[in-house]
Amino acid sequence: MNIGWHLLELPALSLCTAAIEVDGLLVGQWMVSRPIIVGPMLGAVLGAPFVGAAFGALFEAFSIETAPVGSFVPMNGTVAAACAVLMSAGPAAVPPAAALPAGLALGLAATRVDHFFRERRGRLTEQALSSLKAGGRVPWASFLGRSVGGHAAAIAVFIYAAVAASGAAAGPLWSVLPQALRMGLSTAFDWAPWLALAILLRAMSFRGR
Repeated sequence: MNIGWHLLELPALSLCTAAIEVDGLLVGQWMVSRPIIVGPMLGAVLGAPFVGAAFGALFEAFSIETAPVGSFVPMNGTVAAACAVLMSAGPAAVPPAAALPAGLALGLAATRVDHFFRERRGRLTEQALSSLKAGGRVPWASFLGRSVGGHAAAIAVFIYAAVAASGAAAGPLWSVLPQALRMGLSTAFDWAPWLALAILLRAMSFRGR
C-alpha cells in the first residue's frame, strides 16, 4: 500500500477537485469544473497528461447534453472523470479499459450526493425566505457554509473513498476477469472516442438548428 498516496496526495487531490466542482453550483460559473478541464489538470499533476486529457474529453462528451432539470440529477461528469484519472494515473495503475466503466459508475453514484444537497439547498432557501418575510436577519455565511461547504466536503470524501476502494479492487479484479470480458472492455474503450464524437456531432447539429 502506498501510504503517502492515501494520506497526502489522494486527500489533497480529492479536496482540490471538490473545491473546483462547486463552480457547477452557480459559484463562479467559470466552467472550470467541466471534465475537459479537471481531467487534464489531474493528469498533469500525476505525470500522465495524456491519460487526463483522454478521460476529460470522454466524460465531457458523455455529459455535455445533460443538465439537472427538476428532480432529475444527471451523472456527475466531473467526479466521473476525476475518479477515472486518479485510478488510472495513480499508484493503482488501473487499466484505462477498467477505469472508464468504473468512472461512469462512480459518476452515477455521485448523483446521490448531488441530489441530497439539492434538497438541502431547497430547505435552506425556504428558511431564508421565511426569515426575510418575518423581517429577520438571514445568516448568509452559515447558509453558504452548510450548502456549498457541505457539498464540497461530501464530494471530497466521496472521491477519496471511491478511488481508494475501487482503485484497490479494480486492479486485482481485472487480472482475474475472463479473457473474453477483458477483450470486450478493451474494445469498448477503443470505441469510446467514436461514441463521444457521435454525441458531440449530435449536440452540435441540434444547437445549429
